[in-house]
Amino acid sequence: MAMFNVNEAGLLITCTLEEWETDVVIPNNVTSIGDEAFKECTGLTSVTIPDSVTSIGERAFKGCTGLTSVTIPDSVTSIGYEVFRGCRGLTSVTIPDSVTRIGYMAFFECSGLTQVTIPDSVKTIGDAAFGGCAGLTSVTIPESVTSIGDDAFWNCSGLTSVTIPDSVTSIGKEAFQGCSGLTQITIPDSVTSIGSWAFRGCTGLTSVTIPNSVTSIEYSTFEGCSGLTSVTIPGSVTSIGAGAFNGCTGLTSAIIPDSVTSIGDGAFLGCTGLTSVTIPDSVTSIEGAAFARCEGLTSVTIPNSVTSIEYSTFEGCTGITELTIAKDVSIDGYAFEYCISLKEVRITDGLDLYQLRRALPGLNPLVTREKIYFHGGSPKAIRAKEVMHRGFAKLIHLCFERLFSLSKAIEDPNEEMLLFLPVELQSYILSWVYEVYVSKEEALLDSDSLMLTPAETARVNDYNRHKELYSSFVQSAASSIL
Repeated sequence: MAMFNVNEAGLLITCTLEEWETDVVIPNNVTSIGDEAFKECTGLTSVTIPDSVTSIGERAFKGCTGLTSVTIPDSVTSIGYEVFRGCRGLTSVTIPDSVTRIGYMAFFECSGLTQVTIPDSVKTIGDAAFGGCAGLTSVTIPESVTSIGDDAFWNCSGLTSVTIPDSVTSIGKEAFQGCSGLTQITIPDSVTSIGSWAFRGCTGLTSVTIPNSVTSIEYSTFEGCSGLTSVTIPGSVTSIGAGAFNGCTGLTSAIIPDSVTSIGDGAFLGCTGLTSVTIPDSVTSIEGAAFARCEGLTSVTIPNSVTSIEYSTFEGCTGITELTIAKDVSIDGYAFEYCISLKEVRITDGLDLYQLRRALPGLNPLVTREKIYFHGGSPKAIRAKEVMHRGFAKLIHLCFERLFSLSKAIEDPNEEMLLFLPVELQSYILSWVYEVYVSKEEALLDSDSLMLTPAETARVNDYNRHKELYSSFVQSAASSIL
C-alpha cells in the first residue's frame, strides 16, 4: 500500500509504492505536491490529484514513463518546471481553467501525448513546455496567450496544424523547430517578433505569410524548410537575417520588399530551386554566401544602392548566365566563384575591374573581355593589391636588381657588377611603376586574377619589343668586360 510522507503544512514530500501498485489516489489532506515527489516511479500508470492540491512542485512526476493519464484539478494555478517531463506513456492530459501558466519543460518529451487542450486561462506557454512531444498532432492556442516560449513545440514532428491567436505578440526561438509534419501555419498581425530557428526544419511547410507587424526575419528562422515553395515578406521587414531561408530547396521565387536594407550571411544559401530574385534599391549590403549554391538562378541584377557584395555571395550559382552590377560597389573575393555558366557581365562606369576579376577567380571560362560591357563610360584602370602580372614582375625585378648592382659598383669598384638595363628603359619602367603603383600605395597584380586593359597590354608589348634591345646590350656589355 502506498506510503505518503506529508508534513503538517500539507506538503506531500515523498510517496513510496509497492512493486505491484500502479494506481495512486493522493489523500485530501495534501495541499501541495513537493519537488520530485513521484520522480521516476516508472510503474505508476494513473494518479488522482484531489481538489485540495493548489500547487505541484518541480519534477513531481518526471520520468514516470508508465503514466497514461492524469487529471489536474481546478485548484491548481500553474504547472511548473519539468512536472511531467519524460512521461512517454501519457496520451492525454486535461488542463483546468484555473491554470494561468504552463512552465518550463512541463510536458517535455511526453512522446505519447496525442492531444492537449489549453484553456483560455493560460497566458504563457513556457520554454520547451511541449518540446519533443512527437505524437502531438494538433494544438489550439487560446486567445489568452500572449507569448509562445523558446522551444515550446520543439521537435513535435507529428504536429500537422497549429492555430496562433491574435493575442500572441511573440514567437520564441526554436518554438516550432523540427515540426516536420506541419504543413501550414497562420501568423497573425499581432506578432511583432519571430525568434531565431522558430520554424527551422519544418520540411512539410509549403507556404508562409509573414505579417506586416514583423520588422526582421531572424537567424535561420525558416532554415531547412525544404517544402516551402513561396514566402511573402511584408514591407515592414528591414533585414533578412543570416541563414533565414538557408536550404529551402523548394523555394522558386523570392520577392524582397523595398524596406529591406540588408541581406544576411547565407540568407538564401542552397535554395537550389530559386530561379529568380529581385533585390530592391533599398538594399545596401549583401553579406557573405547570401545566395551561394542557388543553382537555379539564371540572372542577377545588383541595384545602385548596394555598396558591398561580400565573400562567396553568389558562389556556386552554376545557372547564372548574366550579371548586372552598378557602379561604385565593393566586391569581395570569390563573390561569383564557380559561376561556370556566366557569359555576360554588365557593369557601369566606376567599377574596379580588379575587384570584378577577383570575384571571378579563374573559374568562369566563358567570361572574356569581349563579354564585359561598360555602360556610361570606361572602367577604372585596373588597380592592384596582390602580385603583379608575371611579365611585369620579372621586368621590374630585373630593373631593380641591376640598379642595386650599379649602386654597389659605384661605392666599391671591386664589387662584381651585374649587367643592367639601358637608362632609357630603366626610366621608362620606373616612371610607370611609380605613377601606377607606388604613388597610389598599391601592390602588384596576380596574373591569375587579371584581365588586362588595353594600356597594360601595350606595356607588355613594349617589354617584348625591348627584349631584343636588352639582349644586344647584354652581349655588348659582356664583350667590353671580357
